[in-house]
Amino acid sequence: MFQGLKTALGESRQFESALTRRWKSIYYAISVFIFALIFIALAGNYYSLKSYKETIHENQKIVDLLDGFNNLIQASIEINSPGNSIFESKNEDR
Repeated sequence: MFQGLKTALGESRQFESALTRRWKSIYYAISVFIFALIFIALAGNYYSLKSYKETIHENQKIVDLLDGFNNLIQASIEINSPGNSIFESKNEDR
């Protein structure tokens, strides 16, 4: 009688041990998956920020170039203004 009880308890413990191992393996798999997702999110954030910084740098180059063109236009207007005022007033004494 006690022998059957010992066998039943032993089988029950083996089943619980197998079930515990299965839950642990599922837990570890989910943990690895979550860490992989976090890594992918951080990598995506890094590359997105890097692209954003490069875009800002390129836009600054364009702004500097357009500012140079604006200064060139203003200088040409100042240089050309005496000639324009003569043609507008038709007075050469200025």
